[in-house]
Amino acid sequence: MSVELTKDTSTIPSEINVPAEPPIVRSIGGSRLKSLKAFIVQNRSFIALVVVPFLVALIYFTVIASDRYVSTAEIIVKDNSSSSAMPSAMDFLLAGSSSNTQDALLVVNYIHSLDMARLINQAVSLKDYYQKNGDFASQLYGWASQEDYLNYVRNHIEVNHDELSGIIRIDAQAFDPEFAQQLVTLIIEKSEQFVNAINHKLANQQMNFVQKELERAQTKLLNIKQKIIEFQNANNVISPEDEAQGVATIIQGLSARLAEENTKLSAYRSYLNENSTQVTAVKSIVESLEEQILQEKKRLVGSMSETTPSPLLSNYNGRNKLNQLSADFQKLQLQQQFALDAYQLALGSLESARIEASNKLKHLIVVTQASHAEDAEYPRKLYNLVTLAILLIMFYGIINMLSAAIKDHRT
Repeated sequence: MSVELTKDTSTIPSEINVPAEPPIVRSIGGSRLKSLKAFIVQNRSFIALVVVPFLVALIYFTVIASDRYVSTAEIIVKDNSSSSAMPSAMDFLLAGSSSNTQDALLVVNYIHSLDMARLINQAVSLKDYYQKNGDFASQLYGWASQEDYLNYVRNHIEVNHDELSGIIRIDAQAFDPEFAQQLVTLIIEKSEQFVNAINHKLANQQMNFVQKELERAQTKLLNIKQKIIEFQNANNVISPEDEAQGVATIIQGLSARLAEENTKLSAYRSYLNENSTQVTAVKSIVESLEEQILQEKKRLVGSMSETTPSPLLSNYNGRNKLNQLSADFQKLQLQQQFALDAYQLALGSLESARIEASNKLKHLIVVTQASHAEDAEYPRKLYNLVTLAILLIMFYGIINMLSAAIKDHRT
């Protein structure tokens, strides 16, 4: 017995239409594309104002931006008078006087000056370095003027002064750490030369003034001494005072002897004839003594009729004898004493000026040497990106608020 199986083709359709998978994928992809397009259209302002600028900044900071390294050093300006004879190391870190503060501010302004920028450029070709290194946004353009170069240097060399400690902090940026360190070292060197130049200039001005006063006093003293010598030569006298004293002594001695002879003469007349030999002899002696005394007195005080002055007498009043010579000589001696006092005072002032100039000498002390950076400090990528994102979102919110306000006003 055999069973014969046959296919029932009546219930099976001739073609079964099963959708292929590729059309299903195309349908899903098209739906996502339409959704993406709709999202872009719906948020086109947000994408244009926030997403696109942020992506551009992200590409710049992560791919294009050049790293900038910072070298740091600390210096302080002190003078000799602001500390004791043997200052400790901590004394230089204490608060300085107002003079030191002014000196520190002077150094800060000099570091940011055009003179410093020119000196650095002459030493290390700083302008060419900033023009040939860095990306398009951080480098110095080739057509930069002198003012642009100075502003660029000020933006890349930061100088801060701590008024409490008097310390000056120097931060210099460069595209490699070696050049940044070299730049800070050069700035310290030029600043020290500037401080030394100020010291020498002020000290020379002060010393030159005192030196001129000393030379003037010395010249005046020498002139007075020369006048005294000419006075002595013209009048054939070394010291009119001593000679006048000698003449007065002679007159005193002659007067004493004249008194003795007059006494003797009176005694002889009491018992001798007037024509006697003894009386005549004593009378002759008395007359000689009187004549001698008169001559000595004329020599000492002169007479109003004599009119032959000394060539050096500036206030001649008709007398040219010892009393007048003594008076004029005393005037010359008084002038000499005044000139000597002025010379000694100028000499003391010169020594005081030297000590004062030494005490006022400024010293630029390096507290910390120029550092060698291992990591780039600029640009601060994360900080800049976060800040940019916040600003873009705020800007987008402001634009939306303004747009909504305009629409409400129109409706």
